[in-house]
Amino acid sequence: MLNGLLDFSKIEAGKMELEDIEFSAPQLVDETLRSFSGELQRKGLTLQSHVDDDVPLRLRGDPLRLRQVLVNVVDNAVKFTSEGGIEVRVSRLDASAGQAVLQFVVRDTGIGIPPVKRLSIFEAFEQADSSTTREYGGSGLGLAISSRILQLMGGRIWVESEPGRGSSFYWTASFAQPSLEKSTPERNLEKAKESRAPVRILVAEDHELSRTLLKKLLEMRDYHVTAVSNGSEFLEEIRRQTIDLVLMDIHMPGMDGVEATAEIRRREQAGPHIPIVAVTADAAPSLREHYLAVGFNEYLSKPIKPEELYALIESLVHPGEGRDTA
Repeated sequence: MLNGLLDFSKIEAGKMELEDIEFSAPQLVDETLRSFSGELQRKGLTLQSHVDDDVPLRLRGDPLRLRQVLVNVVDNAVKFTSEGGIEVRVSRLDASAGQAVLQFVVRDTGIGIPPVKRLSIFEAFEQADSSTTREYGGSGLGLAISSRILQLMGGRIWVESEPGRGSSFYWTASFAQPSLEKSTPERNLEKAKESRAPVRILVAEDHELSRTLLKKLLEMRDYHVTAVSNGSEFLEEIRRQTIDLVLMDIHMPGMDGVEATAEIRRREQAGPHIPIVAVTADAAPSLREHYLAVGFNEYLSKPIKPEELYALIESLVHPGEGRDTA
């Protein structure tokens, strides 16, 4: 609820900015839908998904916000469906020079929506009726936020539905298509990355959703990721395998991030030094100096920006690569 309110307030104030990074639509859909496997199994629902062959494998845009829309719509479909299943389909509507318009469809066999409510459900704090909120819960913000995000992506969202016969949510969004040609520096950097060993990253984060999202972000860039939920598990994992870099949440139950980092630095007095990045929602400028003083190599504030995250990792694990040294 709090995250929804913050997102909606940011959109209404015109302060939501979309990222512009490369991603794979099929991979995004697959990873997002896998997160619903437990709830689908619990309710005995089926899930079918299909990404058309003409959907470009490489796109540029904001995968996190696109994932947020997909999560909101599929979550509603699962919530309001008690038998049958969910179907997700992605197709390409149009492709012009450097652009691709995609259409997503999420169909369910749930309770459906009365005709009079098909427009209002995309307004803030609206659901089909008050009994829906009592029975199924929810803030009524998910679809409103999704609608605003898609407007920023040059698209829109709408629904076709009949009470008792399920719903089909459609939405479109426009993305850039990266050029297949790479400059000489880009090709050289890509060859360097292909020739070196995969980067092994350990994520220590107690919040399950944040841990999952951070892990997925890293895996999108082909990093090898292990995730733990507290400082004690972190110390145990460090003993079990070789790690190239650690992303350490500060506030964790039991042994927190500062204590875990101090213990690692104590052990490293006679051994190799592991880069550790402090990850926290505390955004005070003075905190960076504080965290560096207690043993961290860098500081990253939440909410995490993917490109900032990737650049920071590369600067610590492969310093100097891909930079202009002239």
